[in-house]
Amino acid sequence: MFAFSLVLPIAMPLFAFATEIAVEESRVSVSTLGGPFSSDARLPKEIPAILRIPSGDKVPAVLVVHGSTGIDGRGAMQARVLNQMGIATLEIDMWSPRQVRGPTNRPKVSLDVLPDIYGALAFLNNHPRIQAGKVGIVGFSYGGVLSMWTAFGVTPKALASNPDLSFKAHVAFYPACDVWLKGGRAEKLAPLTNPTGAPVLVINGTSDDYDTEPEVCTRLPGEHPAVPFEVMMIQGATHAFDSDKDYPSWFDPTAKAGKGANMRVQANPSEGQRARDRAAEFFKRHLK
Repeated sequence: MFAFSLVLPIAMPLFAFATEIAVEESRVSVSTLGGPFSSDARLPKEIPAILRIPSGDKVPAVLVVHGSTGIDGRGAMQARVLNQMGIATLEIDMWSPRQVRGPTNRPKVSLDVLPDIYGALAFLNNHPRIQAGKVGIVGFSYGGVLSMWTAFGVTPKALASNPDLSFKAHVAFYPACDVWLKGGRAEKLAPLTNPTGAPVLVINGTSDDYDTEPEVCTRLPGEHPAVPFEVMMIQGATHAFDSDKDYPSWFDPTAKAGKGANMRVQANPSEGQRARDRAAEFFKRHLK
């Protein structure tokens, strides 16, 4: 079963905080888990991360995964909404240990950073203040691709399948929906036949230049009926519309199902907040 929804604009954020919840923030190191897909890939033993835990004991948590440009305001803004709902967040930095400066020298295959993702999941499941087994993942663009890989049950090399090492809910912001279609580039890298069954929310804009056509994300539920997809499409929104500023256009060779395209990023504060609220509501339903 799946649900497709096209949410209408709302005048105010879904979650308004009358009283701020205290949040403890710390910088931590997370050990990677498993091996990379490519034999020549750089795999650090540890990656840095920002852990934010709201007041309370044994709270659920969400792993926050950045895009090709590294940590920026998107992760922090989403983390704030989640923290004020009583959900902890772990925002990892995959790029600084690999000396990645952006899209030009990011890992060529996103599977190579899955050890970061599963190491972070193990870190959260073993943390004394986190409720083990109640961990979700939200990713932006490249991070959204990683959220999708984990929803399909794809694990790093040398890591045996372990049902305890799976996320309970996934949110993927603009995850290059083309590649996840039947016959797409994703299944040429790894099988998509063993999804975990955890729910997945895909959020995208109809003017996202990554995809070959505006509504391609809406095809995912029909092509993967074993995955409980929800899809939120935002009219006129570009890639990374939830950013805190516009970015200059650039050419991305992986866009348009590998054909390449010029990318636009136009910040849309109101729709960005609406998308963050929708993601938070999704995690509240499935983690709390």
